[in-house]
Formats: sequence, structure tokens, C-alpha cells
Amino acid sequence: MLDILRNNSDIMKLWYYRKHMPFPVPSAAPCRNVLDILRNNSRLEALYAMGANRAFQFCLHYKRTTEFRRLCDILRNHLSNLIK
Repeated sequence: MLDILRNNSDIMKLWYYRKHMPFPVPSAAPCRNVLDILRNNSRLEALYAMGANRAFQFCLHYKRTTEFRRLCDILRNHLSNLIK
């Protein structure tokens, strides 16, 4: 009987936290980190392009205009460093 009560209290805690605690806001920082890691390896260019595309999709989906601008600046800097 105590196990059932304990399980019910755990369920009530989960319900409370889900109802009253905000979910973590997704961030574009991991996307930027991945792009910084992949930019130096020429064999991973396709993976870099896929990561950049997914980062753009993330910014569009969550309407992150500031992070979209930062991402554009990062890609512009990566491209200018390749040209040098």
C-alpha cells in the first residue's frame, strides 16, 4: 500500500513540475559549436552544410532573429577565412 501511495506522490510531483515549471528554451549555441568544430575538416564539408542548414531551420522554426544574424555572421567569417 505504501508503494502505491509513494508512486502516486511521485506522479503528482511530476504533474506539478510539468504544469508549473517552464520547459528549457532551446538554444542555437550547440549549432554554432558544431559548425566551429566541423569547419576545419575538409572531409566533413557535407556534414558542415547539413549542420548549417539545420541551424537555419532551427532559427526559422523558433523565430530567433538575433541568433539567425549571429549564425549568418559566423558562416560569413568561416567563408572569409577559407578565402584567405
